[in-house]
Amino acid sequence: MAEPNQLNKTLGMLLDNIEASGLIKYEYWGLLDFAYPINKMKSGHYCIMCISSTSSIMDEFVRRIKLNENIIRHLSVHVDKFFEGKSHMMNKQVEEQSA
Repeated sequence: MAEPNQLNKTLGMLLDNIEASGLIKYEYWGLLDFAYPINKMKSGHYCIMCISSTSSIMDEFVRRIKLNENIIRHLSVHVDKFFEGKSHMMNKQVEEQSA
Protein backbone atom coordinates (compact mmCIF):
# COMPACT_ATOMS: atom_id res chain seq x y z
CA MET A 1 0.00 0.00 0.00
CA ALA A 2 1.27 3.45 -0.87
CA GLU A 3 2.37 5.90 1.82
CA PRO A 4 1.00 9.49 1.60
CA ASN A 5 4.32 10.81 0.19
CA GLN A 6 4.30 8.08 -2.45
CA LEU A 7 0.67 8.89 -3.21
CA ASN A 8 1.54 12.55 -3.85
CA LYS A 9 4.47 11.52 -6.06
CA THR A 10 2.27 9.11 -8.05
CA LEU A 11 -0.45 11.72 -8.53
CA GLY A 12 2.15 14.27 -9.58
CA MET A 13 3.42 11.98 -12.31
CA LEU A 14 -0.10 11.20 -13.52
CA LEU A 15 -1.26 14.80 -13.53
CA ASP A 16 1.77 16.47 -15.13
CA ASN A 17 0.00 17.15 -18.44
CA ILE A 18 -3.53 17.21 -17.00
CA GLU A 19 -2.98 20.25 -14.77
CA ALA A 20 -2.16 22.41 -17.77
CA SER A 21 -5.21 20.99 -19.50
CA GLY A 22 -7.82 21.37 -16.79
CA LEU A 23 -7.77 19.84 -13.32
CA ILE A 24 -10.90 21.45 -11.90
CA LYS A 25 -11.17 19.86 -8.46
CA TYR A 26 -9.23 17.38 -6.32
CA GLU A 27 -10.37 15.90 -3.00
CA TYR A 28 -8.41 13.42 -0.91
CA TRP A 29 -10.86 11.23 1.01
CA GLY A 30 -8.26 9.46 3.12
CA LEU A 31 -7.30 5.90 3.92
CA LEU A 32 -10.51 3.84 3.79
CA ASP A 33 -11.35 0.16 4.13
CA PHE A 34 -12.24 -1.79 1.00
CA ALA A 35 -15.56 -3.62 0.82
CA TYR A 36 -13.50 -6.80 0.26
CA PRO A 37 -9.76 -7.60 0.19
CA ILE A 38 -7.98 -6.77 -3.07
CA ASN A 39 -4.57 -8.36 -3.64
CA LYS A 40 -4.49 -9.24 0.10
CA MET A 41 -4.93 -5.54 1.02
CA LYS A 42 -7.81 -4.36 3.18
CA SER A 43 -7.59 -0.58 2.76
CA GLY A 44 -6.41 2.08 0.35
CA HIS A 45 -6.19 5.80 -0.31
CA TYR A 46 -9.27 7.26 -1.99
CA CYS A 47 -9.51 10.50 -3.96
CA ILE A 48 -11.74 12.16 -6.54
CA MET A 49 -10.58 14.33 -9.42
CA CYS A 50 -12.76 16.47 -11.67
CA ILE A 51 -10.90 17.03 -14.93
CA SER A 52 -12.02 19.08 -17.91
CA SER A 53 -9.99 17.91 -20.88
CA THR A 54 -10.03 16.48 -24.38
CA SER A 55 -10.72 12.81 -24.92
CA SER A 56 -7.18 12.15 -26.18
CA ILE A 57 -5.63 13.58 -22.99
CA MET A 58 -8.08 11.60 -20.85
CA ASP A 59 -7.26 8.42 -22.78
CA GLU A 60 -3.57 9.00 -22.02
CA PHE A 61 -4.40 9.67 -18.35
CA VAL A 62 -6.36 6.40 -18.07
CA ARG A 63 -3.53 4.55 -19.85
CA ARG A 64 -1.05 5.87 -17.26
CA ILE A 65 -3.36 4.81 -14.44
CA LYS A 66 -3.61 1.28 -15.84
CA LEU A 67 0.19 1.03 -16.10
CA ASN A 68 0.80 2.26 -12.54
CA GLU A 69 1.14 -0.68 -10.14
CA ASN A 70 0.31 1.50 -7.10
CA ILE A 71 -3.24 2.09 -8.37
CA ILE A 72 -5.32 -1.04 -7.97
CA ARG A 73 -8.77 0.35 -8.89
CA HIS A 74 -10.02 3.40 -10.77
CA LEU A 75 -13.19 4.67 -12.35
CA SER A 76 -13.43 7.25 -15.10
CA VAL A 77 -16.86 8.79 -15.79
CA HIS A 78 -17.88 11.43 -18.34
CA VAL A 79 -20.33 14.00 -16.94
CA ASP A 80 -21.98 17.06 -18.48
CA LYS A 81 -21.60 19.19 -15.35
CA PHE A 82 -19.30 19.02 -12.30
CA PHE A 83 -20.81 19.10 -8.82
CA GLU A 84 -20.65 22.33 -6.83
CA GLY A 85 -18.99 22.56 -3.43
CA LYS A 86 -17.71 19.55 -1.51
CA SER A 87 -18.53 15.96 -2.35
CA HIS A 88 -20.77 13.78 -0.20
CA MET A 89 -17.72 12.00 1.27
CA MET A 90 -16.14 15.29 2.39
CA ASN A 91 -19.43 16.47 3.94
CA LYS A 92 -19.73 13.11 5.73
CA GLN A 93 -16.21 13.46 7.17
CA VAL A 94 -17.01 16.96 8.46
CA GLU A 95 -20.20 15.70 10.11
CA GLU A 96 -18.34 12.80 11.78
CA GLN A 97 -15.63 15.15 13.11
CA SER A 98 -18.16 17.58 14.58
CA ALA A 99 -20.25 14.83 16.25
